[in-house]
Order: sequence, then C-alpha cells, then structure tokens
Amino acid sequence: MMRRCATAAACLFVWLQPAPGHAQEEAAPVEVPAIPGEVIAEGAPVTVPCTVVEGEKADLVSVTNFLLLRGLDCVESFRKSTEETFAVVRSTLESPETQSRLLNRFLEGDHGWQFLKDVNFRVKAFESETLGEAALGFSYDYSKSVQSHDLSCSRDACIRGLDLQLMANGNVAADADRNPSNFLETQLSFAWFQSTGGVSAPTAEHRKQFQGLRREFIEAEGDSDEEERAVRNIEALVRPLLSDQIYWEIAGDAAFESDQQFESRQWAYGVHAMFEIKAWNDASALAKFNLLDYPFAALRALSGYEICAGGGSSCFKPRGTAWPSVLAGLDRVSGAENTPRELAGVSSDYDRLRLEASFRTPVARYGDDELFISVNYRYYEELDAPPSVQVLDLDSFEFFTVVLGGEDGIYVSYSDGRLPFDLADDQVFALGYQFHR
Repeated sequence: MMRRCATAAACLFVWLQPAPGHAQEEAAPVEVPAIPGEVIAEGAPVTVPCTVVEGEKADLVSVTNFLLLRGLDCVESFRKSTEETFAVVRSTLESPETQSRLLNRFLEGDHGWQFLKDVNFRVKAFESETLGEAALGFSYDYSKSVQSHDLSCSRDACIRGLDLQLMANGNVAADADRNPSNFLETQLSFAWFQSTGGVSAPTAEHRKQFQGLRREFIEAEGDSDEEERAVRNIEALVRPLLSDQIYWEIAGDAAFESDQQFESRQWAYGVHAMFEIKAWNDASALAKFNLLDYPFAALRALSGYEICAGGGSSCFKPRGTAWPSVLAGLDRVSGAENTPRELAGVSSDYDRLRLEASFRTPVARYGDDELFISVNYRYYEELDAPPSVQVLDLDSFEFFTVVLGGEDGIYVSYSDGRLPFDLADDQVFALGYQFHR
C-alpha cells in the first residue's frame, strides 16, 4: 500500500508510518542524556511527548524535531494532536492555490482536521475601478477528495494513485450587480497522479544525532551563538534527506459554471494536465536560481524573516518550494445560456483552452505568525472562435490575483482582468478576513 503525503515535510512523516493493516515496527531505544528537568528511569528508553515544544518555530527545524525524533512513536497521537502541532506541519507546506491533491489526501482521515483544507472562506469589502463605490461580499474555495485509490510504484519515494475530487470556488457580492468577478465554478475531477522524490527516510543514526542536537539547542537557551550553531547543525543533518519533488496529474473534468444569480450558466467537460516541482533543499540549484522568488527573498531578507548562517537575519535565500504550479486543460463548453457570446449572436458549443499558474511564498513574520504572498493567474481562450465573437473581444479571458495575508486573519488583495461572463476588464482592491489560509 503506497503512503500518501503532500510535500517533503508531510512525506517524511507518512513514509515513517506502517502500511494499514500491518503492525508498526518499534524504533530501537536511543540512549541520550536527559533534558534538564526530565526524570527518566535508569535503562528506560527516552520518550518525547507528541506535541510541539513550546517556543519552537514553525519551520524546518521544528518539523524535523517532530518527524525525526517522534515520528515512529507518534503515528496515532499525531492524528489526535493539538492544533499547535498540526499548524507546524501545515505552515511549512507553502502550497499555492492550485496545489497538488496530495495535500487533501494527507489531511483526510480520522484526525478531525480535514475541514482545515476543505474550505477557504474570505469575508471582504472590495472596490473596483469600473463600479467605483465599495461593496461587501465573500469568496470561497472548497476542495475535497471524495474517493481515492493507491497504485503500485516501484520507484523510491514514489506515491501514485487515482483520486476523485470535488472542487468549488467563486466570488459573491451582497449586490450581485456590483460583483466585479461574477463567476462561480463547481467541478468534479478524476485524476491519475504521481509524486516522486522530496525526501529519504531517516535512519536510526539520523534520529540519534538529532536527539543530541536538540538537547544542545535546549541547553543553549539564552545563548544566541550556541542556539544558532545548533540550528545550523540540525539543518546540515536534515538537508541530505531532502531532494527535488516532482508531481504530475492527468485528469478528466466535468464542471458547472455560472454567475452568482445562476442566470448565465454553462457546462464544461474536458481533460487537464498539471505539473509541480518543489526543491526542498535550499542548497539545490532549483532553489538558488528560482528567479521568480528573488523579489520575495529580498523582502524576507529586509524583514528579518530568515535564520542565516553565522547569525543575523538579513540573508538572501530564494526558495525552491516557490516554483509555480502549472495546469493546462482542454474543455468542451456546452449548454450555454445568457452568456456574453450571445451578444455576438452565437450560442453553439465550442472548444476552450484553459491555463492556470500559481504559487505561494512567505515574505515576513509578525509575532508568531507569518505573512505570505499568493499569486494566481488564469487564462481561457475559445478555439476557432467565430469572427463575431472575436470582434467583441469575447474569445479570451485572463485574470490575475495577488493576496497578502497570513494563514488566517486579515488580508489584502488586488485583481486585474476578467473571467468568463465578464464583459470588460476590471481592477479590484479588497480588504477582508480569511479563515484557515
């Protein structure tokens, strides 16, 4: 039975789990000195609570702490752990809007946290350049794996399978006539997917070394130089385990598209292919030469986000996890009613090219939280559009959105362009509150 995961961090955890129906192998006890304040019986194996140590940062170090030191002993406890523990893993994913369905599969189960990914809900006030005055509304982005099935894969660190997924997204305004992005989409997708690379399973020696380094970090509390040295040693230990992760999927789709009043509507049936690559090792070429992340790496350096070798927090570190996900699809659009194409006197079915790209990357910290930039670009083009449709410029639509915000809470966004059913381009600024992002 293949293991399911979302990213290298999640893979590392899942790779340590026993396959369903099999007994878990017990990790060999590791003899290490006790953490000050702990009472450990002589000869007893060291045990560590399956929660995040208070004060640890939600970064590679704390995730590694949980995965390497506690992974084998906390499989069931992880599924029932505190929000703090789960937030550490979630906050390291840095996945874009069009993230791989592996994340959905990993979060689903009996641990009760799947709702965190099921829906992303934003309440907002927005103002468009065309409509002028501000308006109120909300947007939603729902994604859930309905059914999945694992397939065998002979390659190392490989996950392959089939997945049936329900997705829905859209923008709703209190006054429908003031909705600048009046497009709702509900889609059922059946995909064949594969993920390779990302992580290698840690050995008993890795865990032993990590236990020692963790104690060095704890004992160095208050001594910034020693803490920094321990962090650098931990990263050096973990880095060889991390590699480039490649994900792809090929899927068949069936979607219902409409405006929020359901007056304009149409069906779309088609196929899509998606590709995603993540370089989890910051020392890899894919990380160092991710030019798209350079501006955001500069923001992280200026804001003191990064932990830098040799002390300080102003180093320039592009992220290999910020490469965009790309999707290309071909749809057959039919059953259209009250759509802009009818203005051109055309109501026939047509073929449509659909492209999407998106990514997400951190830019700063505020307190214990992080700020992320999320970018999404969508493009739709009618193939062999009639001249009457081309004259009215209704044969193609493109839409760009950038969002600045944390995992949840207040956010700001800017959108430019138009979606199907929109007659003209518009620029929209929004300020709102988002749940779970």
